[in-house]
Amino acid sequence: MSTALIRILIVGPSTSGTDGIVKELTGAGWGSHSVASVVEAETVLKTSDSK
Repeated sequence: MSTALIRILIVGPSTSGTDGIVKELTGAGWGSHSVASVVEAETVLKTSDSK
């Protein structure tokens, strides 16, 4: 059986709420990343491994 990696990208200013969400996602085994702007998000998406 194959497994899929699901990554979540959070875009916006860092707050205690978004920091908490990232910690919860990481603790649950999900890949997550947080960036402050759309420009940063585009860079992450362009450089992330799409396999």
